[in-house]
Amino acid sequence: MIRENHPRARWGRAVVAGAACCALPLLAACDGGAEEPSDASPSAEASVGDVGETTATSGGALKLHLAAFDSLVAFEGLAVPAGQFSPVDSAEGFYGSATSVVEPASCTAFHQAAELGSDADLGAAAQDLINPVGPFFVDGVPPEDEEDLTVASVLTRVFGDPELASTVPAALLESECTAYTVTSSWDGTTAADERVITAVDQLDLPGLAAPIVRVRHGAEESVFYGPDGEVEHRSTYEPRTAYVHVAGPYAISVEVVGVEDEEAQAARVIQAYVDHMGAA
Repeated sequence: MIRENHPRARWGRAVVAGAACCALPLLAACDGGAEEPSDASPSAEASVGDVGETTATSGGALKLHLAAFDSLVAFEGLAVPAGQFSPVDSAEGFYGSATSVVEPASCTAFHQAAELGSDADLGAAAQDLINPVGPFFVDGVPPEDEEDLTVASVLTRVFGDPELASTVPAALLESECTAYTVTSSWDGTTAADERVITAVDQLDLPGLAAPIVRVRHGAEESVFYGPDGEVEHRSTYEPRTAYVHVAGPYAISVEVVGVEDEEAQAARVIQAYVDHMGAA
């Protein structure tokens, strides 16, 4: 069973387990089945665009503006399941819903950055705005099995401090992490998430003024344990690619599995976000 406040669920990722697939956060659970090194890249500064600054935290006007971006996200042939929405959250609410430990600890900064997070999310940056968008499935219908899975999801963040935002690409590009485990606990449940990083590099995408950071993941698995320590569920995740971009205080990650022409589609979504937030 995939829990609604599990960190992967908060992303709205496609979760494939046996012959069942569930997408969260709105779909709270689904039935499951049985139980290379990262490439170094040039300067992290080159991955940060310039859109100015913002003093915004969880203020109403900016929150509404960020939420309005949902309607601008589009992937060819994909749609969000009917009735699903993605409410804007605070950094404190989004990242603080579970207690997590990264092993080895040296991969903590990379893990945080991969989810647009930082070590200030429960402190000085607690009121930064976070908005997950998706997931998007073919014709808006979650598939019944994991073969030929096609899914996309988006995560956006408005940092109150542009300098903190700039640490995201730096943490990704400077890391040497290739595999780590995230153990998260909430409401009597513990989940051990395997993360496999096959490559991290910079990439110029069409139409974007600055390079983005591309993070490639291998096949991964999550194991869920009940209060008694017994395994309750296992979920597997297809290899995926995340395109991460920071422009001033605005950060976005576009994550895709099996999407055709994924670089061009990711570039369009990223540019739409930069343009939309630049008009705030």
